[in-house]
Amino acid sequence: YIHFTEAQREQARQISLPKEDLVREVYRLFGFQRTGSVIAGAAEAGLRAAVRRGCAAEDEGRFVLPQG
Repeated sequence: YIHFTEAQREQARQISLPKEDLVREVYRLFGFQRTGSVIAGAAEAGLRAAVRRGCAAEDEGRFVLPQG
């Protein structure tokens, strides 16, 4: 898990990213140099799980942290 301060969460709520950009950022955070279908699938599954758990919200293909 990545933990954020409340100020970081509030700032992040103001930003939305398209799925492709967010998956690319996941690659970067985990140190991968190139994209691949296996890791992309895992990153997308993680995004779906985050939405199901209420940790993220999706609106027209863009992901944001939920309000509140």
